[in-house]
This record gives sequence, structure tokens and C-alpha cells, in this order.
Amino acid sequence: MPSTERYGMSTLVQANGLNLVFDAGRGATVRLTQAGVPVGQVDAVFLTHFHSDHINGLSDLWMSSYVPALGGREGAFQLYGPVGVRNIGDGMQSTYRNDIDVRVADKEVDPATTPIESHEFAEDGVVFDQDGVTVTMFTVEHDPVGAIQPAVGYRVDYAGKSVLISGDTVPTENVLKFGDGVDVLVHEVADFEDPTALPSVYAHHTNPQQAGDIFEQTQPKMAVYSHIVNGIPGRVPGISEETLVERTRENYDGPLTVGTDLMTFLITDDEVQVDN
Repeated sequence: MPSTERYGMSTLVQANGLNLVFDAGRGATVRLTQAGVPVGQVDAVFLTHFHSDHINGLSDLWMSSYVPALGGREGAFQLYGPVGVRNIGDGMQSTYRNDIDVRVADKEVDPATTPIESHEFAEDGVVFDQDGVTVTMFTVEHDPVGAIQPAVGYRVDYAGKSVLISGDTVPTENVLKFGDGVDVLVHEVADFEDPTALPSVYAHHTNPQQAGDIFEQTQPKMAVYSHIVNGIPGRVPGISEETLVERTRENYDGPLTVGTDLMTFLITDDEVQVDN
């Protein structure tokens, strides 16, 4: 939902000097700036799927990063994901061609910084391998009949440390497979005050009891909730953070954090430190 407190879906993973962004929902550029990461220093963006709430901040991130005063990126914008990513990248370049042309004509930007290089993949596996950092893409299930395709999650590995981002999904075997023993497991969740409300929403997401079972099986050093679908203002009451945790605890008693914007996690050899 449009909110001044919780912006759209976007997760930054930093490893060995690289800034990797997973999804670029509403306000991603603002939050990156608040986090002290110049948008021109984003090394790659990875999309989990193409619902608008995961990509509606993408054009802002791309265009801001090639304007020297805002981002000053060197080279092309790197976009990764499943099949369909190239269509998005090409479409944005076509849609905003006038912005590029006038800025180049005005000698404001270097034309070499404006392209989008799209890297799309049809199968699960490693899609990024740079400076010892690997990103593995895996298929998830965002709906019960396979209508929402593609839909993927990602696992990032570096120097024995690991982060998994589930993407939007119902409970999926691949999350268990790729999430086994990760340091940080970032998982979506959806719940309402009345668990029988809006069964169509529950059919597209993971409820806290199901997520708790996933966390119990994978045993991350830190389980984290993001992309929290929690009620519909004025229509369907949501739940408190405490209730969300209580329902998760029915199946899981390990480390758990309910994510908020700009929250950070530092993976050390011994633990995962959380900074609000």
C-alpha cells in the first residue's frame, strides 16, 4: 500500500564492495540515498517478478543514476532476472528516450552511462559471479495455478556468508533447498486479523505459521520478514507486529526480526547483528 513509513519492495545486499539491489519498488531511490548509497554506485539490480510494486521505482533508479549530480554512474545500468527482464529494460529506454536525448544533447550526461544491459535467464542457477560474490536465481510459486510467471527468489553467497530473498511466493520447496542453513533468510508474509479473510490473497502468499515452518526447517541465523501484506486500510483489519510474531512462533522459536525500512543486518562469523 502507498505509505510514508513503508516504501515499496527493495532489498540492498552489500558484499565485497558491491551494491546489489533486489527489486526496485516505490521509493527505492529515496531509501538508498537515506542509507548513504549513491544510486550511481549500484552495481546490479535483480528482479524477482514483474508485478508493479516490485518495479515501479526502477525507472527512477536507472535515470537518477546516470545524471552526474544525482548518481554519476560509470557505464551501463546492469539489470538481471528471469525471461522478460530484457523487455522491461528495452521498454524503459524507449519510453524515456527523450530524457536521454536532451541530456546528451545538452552535454549533461555521457551517453555511455545511459544504456540498460539486460541479463535474462530461463533456468535456475548462478546468474551473477563477480569479485567472489555469486547470486543464484531459483523458481518460486506466486500463485496456486502457475499464472504468475516468471517468479523467482535469489541467494547471495560471499566468503562463506549467505543471504536468501524469497521473492513473492507460497511455501515452495526451492526456498527450503536454497535456504538451508543461510545466515539471513528474508521472506515475504501475509496475514489479517481474521485468517479466513481474503482467501485469494492467502493463496498467493505465505502466512506466518507457514513461514515459521520454513524457518524451522532451514534454521537461518536470522529470519526476517519483508514484503509484509498486513490488512487493507478501511476494508480488512491487519494484525500487530506482536501478533505476527506470535503466529510465527507456533512453528518456530529461533531468531526472528520483523523488517522495517532502512533496517540493516551485519553478518559476522558468529552472529547476525541487527540495527534499526
